[in-house]
Amino acid sequence: MTKTLDDMKMVHEEEMQNYDRIQEAVTRVMHRHGCKIIQTPAFEEYDTYSRLFPQLKREMVKTIDTDGQVLVMRPDVTVPLVRTVAREYPDPHQLLKFGYVSTVFREFFGKSTHGKYFTQSGVEVLGDPTAECDGEVIVMALEFLESVGITDVRIDLGNVSYMHALFGSLGLRDEELALVKEYTARRNLVALKELVESLPVNCRQSRHCRTARIRREGYRRYRGNKAYRLYSEINKIC
Repeated sequence: MTKTLDDMKMVHEEEMQNYDRIQEAVTRVMHRHGCKIIQTPAFEEYDTYSRLFPQLKREMVKTIDTDGQVLVMRPDVTVPLVRTVAREYPDPHQLLKFGYVSTVFREFFGKSTHGKYFTQSGVEVLGDPTAECDGEVIVMALEFLESVGITDVRIDLGNVSYMHALFGSLGLRDEELALVKEYTARRNLVALKELVESLPVNCRQSRHCRTARIRREGYRRYRGNKAYRLYSEINKIC
């Protein structure tokens, strides 16, 4: 019997039909909201991702080009998209809307039969910092799901700046902070709870770190705090 790579499999006709149906549905939503459909390069520089996302080092699929440079197969769409926009669209106030349906290559720990690659769809809206813009992106997410027949939906909102502000107040070592971010990104709440309980943080910090969300009552006396201001911005969207 011919041996195959672990977590790699052929996609059969029925699955291809489903992929095509889903891609057509979400692409129609993107076009309806004025997004331009793009495709980023299949290969990226390893150093870029290892510097910006060190937690992905073990998950990325690596290869070497003919010049000996280490490359990774597309582990993400946002980074190359934003880098290209910065080069080709120098006006930071220009409203840009991009959409994509791409195969990304990295270890996936969710429910998937394709452990080293999976299809990822999303939008990137640049040049509009308002809460209304965030609201439109959330609407698009709902319309994506509805377009493929999913109606029982729960959406969790997050903000990278808020997370940085929250983590920055914990006073953790780099390796501890890296683990907190990794477990949070993977939504591994069991490992996150065990880690937080072993860290030198107080009860209030521990509670917010475990839940990865801010509570209005917990920050009522910290109205000048960056995390509270970010929470207020998120609250406008809702």
